[in-house]
Amino acid sequence: MATPATRGAGLTLEWQSTGVCLTHHAPPDERTFTARQAIVHEPVPALYEALPLEQLDARARRFWARVFLLVRLPGGRHLLKRLARRGR
Repeated sequence: MATPATRGAGLTLEWQSTGVCLTHHAPPDERTFTARQAIVHEPVPALYEALPLEQLDARARRFWARVFLLVRLPGGRHLLKRLARRGR
């Protein structure tokens, strides 16, 4: 399954399950190369849309917000350790 292509400066990158398909657009012809990986140094807004990343619901976001709030409090780390030990 190929992810959406990223295009810029005469180059198109298409992420596939086996690697990356690079197409160099230079008049009068195009050349296509395949590679196992590619590094993009510029932010690409749709880069992670095709990846199966975890999506947190509102309840999970609230839980993690509370955990990170407790960690920032003085002694909060120790309190979290104690709560985690008690929950086992």
